[in-house]
Amino acid sequence: MGKLVSAAVFGILAAGVITPPVLSEEPRGLTWGVRKQDDLPPGTVDVHCHGGPKVDPRYSHQGSCNPYQGDASCSVRLPLLCFKSDGSAPPAGVVRQDFYNGWGGGQVAVTAPTAGTALTSVKSADAFCTRALGAGWRMAEFHDGKGGWGFVARGHISSASRFWVRINDQPGNCWDSGGGAAARTASGVPTGTPPRASEPSRMKESDARSRAIEHRLAEAKPAAALPLTEANQALRQVMAALAARMEEMSSAIGADDPKNSKKDAAGRDVLSQLNHEKVKIRQALASARITQLARCGTVEEASNSVLICDGQVDLVDTCGQPKHLRDLLVFQQQGGTWVAGDSTEILEKAVHECHDGL
Repeated sequence: MGKLVSAAVFGILAAGVITPPVLSEEPRGLTWGVRKQDDLPPGTVDVHCHGGPKVDPRYSHQGSCNPYQGDASCSVRLPLLCFKSDGSAPPAGVVRQDFYNGWGGGQVAVTAPTAGTALTSVKSADAFCTRALGAGWRMAEFHDGKGGWGFVARGHISSASRFWVRINDQPGNCWDSGGGAAARTASGVPTGTPPRASEPSRMKESDARSRAIEHRLAEAKPAAALPLTEANQALRQVMAALAARMEEMSSAIGADDPKNSKKDAAGRDVLSQLNHEKVKIRQALASARITQLARCGTVEEASNSVLICDGQVDLVDTCGQPKHLRDLLVFQQQGGTWVAGDSTEILEKAVHECHDGL
């Protein structure tokens, strides 16, 4: 029963709380799809990690896109999702204007299908969009809606195919892959298939994260770090918001409890244990504390100035084990208050399925 409950809890936090699976030999890239919403006004579209059609379950992360390692073979021909920022306000009817899955402030369109192996860098990917659609167009990025995972923008896109999307702080792009999709020798990393053993693979993920942080900060304009008190206040707010989303979604599971007596008993048992797991997850998320902001800079994302910092975070995971991690932390000012962005790395380190008896 414990494993079933853990799986249910992890499914609720599908936006990246489980350690990613070990890399396969085949280079892969990140894809999104169109998420249908009947209440969106005409001329707008919701592009999202969880959009359709579904990704290949062999490569998915929690049944959806995989920003850590990619979810589609780089040999596959798919359209590129392109984005043109114009700073426009959301039209009436676009209700999702928060930091997560929000309004992109621009237009989206797709190119003709192209193999992921042709995407050898951010520059080459952006060039595909510029050639296909004109000046100002570039490849859409995971965080164009501010917080990540998806956004709404102006445009008309068919949902018949998924499309390539890039991510700037995870090695989920075709040019990050270890095989022939893109040569990583330019960054001093040898090409070749990542090892299958779990510990070397995790080490490679750590190295890739460090490189991604350094690369991102190299593109940023140097800026002063936030005081730790303000940074931690923003982090507490975003962790509380994640816990609230979990509560809302788990309540929906409870509402679907079947009326059959035998299933009722089993369902109540699962929900009871689920509530116990929720407490541990809330505690783990609440324990996260930023202990250092070593280097910070500002970048423009979705026509907004965003502060990014190389941060050290301490927490106690759901198994009661202390964890120390390095992450690219994102902050943005809203109405004079600093707001933190979602951190998939913090979620990944906070939530674990404990062995029996622990």
